[in-house]
Amino acid sequence: MVRSFRLLVCSIFLLSYGVLSSSEVPTPRVEAFANETSATLVFFDATPSPSSYEAILSSPRDVVEIRIVHVTRLPTGSPLTSTFTHLSSSTVYTVVVTANYGARRTSNPLVVFVTTLDPLTRPNRPIHVKARNVRGRGDAAAATRLVWSPPSPSRPKGGDRLTRYEIVVRDRRTRRLVVDAAFVDADAPTAFVVGNLSHHARYAARVRAHNRMGAGKWSERVTFMTEEGVPGAPRNFTVSYDEGNSGAKFFWSPPRESNGVLESYTWDCVPVNSSTAFRHPSNRSVAATTRSLHVDGFEVGTLYEVYLWAKNRRWDGTKSELSFRILPMPPKSEEATMIATPTRSSTHVIFISEDTSDGLSERRLVTVYVAVSVIALVTLVLALTAVIYKKSRKSAVHSRETSTVSIFHGEDKS
Repeated sequence: MVRSFRLLVCSIFLLSYGVLSSSEVPTPRVEAFANETSATLVFFDATPSPSSYEAILSSPRDVVEIRIVHVTRLPTGSPLTSTFTHLSSSTVYTVVVTANYGARRTSNPLVVFVTTLDPLTRPNRPIHVKARNVRGRGDAAAATRLVWSPPSPSRPKGGDRLTRYEIVVRDRRTRRLVVDAAFVDADAPTAFVVGNLSHHARYAARVRAHNRMGAGKWSERVTFMTEEGVPGAPRNFTVSYDEGNSGAKFFWSPPRESNGVLESYTWDCVPVNSSTAFRHPSNRSVAATTRSLHVDGFEVGTLYEVYLWAKNRRWDGTKSELSFRILPMPPKSEEATMIATPTRSSTHVIFISEDTSDGLSERRLVTVYVAVSVIALVTLVLALTAVIYKKSRKSAVHSRETSTVSIFHGEDKS
């Protein structure tokens, strides 16, 4: 009887001690994260701090591993972690965690369930990817708006939610990446504007989704062509003409940048120093394959400004400009009037033009007459000077001869 009473008292004491002990020792706080082949336990601080944790990892079939995790001093803000590796994918594991406080341990172990992910839990590929050109100014860079729909389903079995989308754009002609890894947040609209593109150029774009596991598969490639832009100015714009002729021929080369499919060239002419307009149609269009144009109706001596520009299906191009003037034709027939001076110097020949097509010939005749008069006057002066000089020489010789004869006669008389 006494022995039974003692056993009852010891049992009550031990029971009360265990209850008090368990009430004093807190249950550990643990979280678990898993990927395809591993699971990580994160142990949070507890008060009082345990000396170690015991973690028992088991699968539905058997116990996989029993691990003792000792508590160590870590930098502030760094949690204590322990990772189980070489696990099977797409499997639910049970982790039983207890905290050790010396000779005592928690009476109620913490049970944590963790599921490893399926190997195919990366996002599926986005669908319905389309490209729509953004209309803008023809002299600015082209732009295209890419739109798509999220993967279906957006969160695969065992996968995680989407975090962002990745876009790449490549030039089909040069194979150069125009956009390399541009990202759009998954919570934002599924669209992206690709700018700074060339006009009338072909590009290819692809999109893929990301989650915490990484990047999914690329979408189907979408190919698009940007809109046409303003063509560049025609190059090597020159003119050829004959003096005195009312016709001229213009030559040019295609623009360096057509920015589209050229359909025609437009030629225009404006007289600068003439009150009369150009007599023929000044605004002319020729085919895009044309490289020259012959135009009649120019006035001799009039200054003209000529413009040339290319056109595609949407825009008029930058203009090339030149200025030119057709000079008068040189005289076809000329009559030479020769005036010879009586001196022994070279003979002077003056040509008098018979071309009286404009007022220039009259001025030429006046100039010729003045020149002839001056030469005749100079010749007359020289002739008179020569005559006077000869007469003076004769009189001087005659006076010397007379003086000599008188001297001889005086000698005879003596």
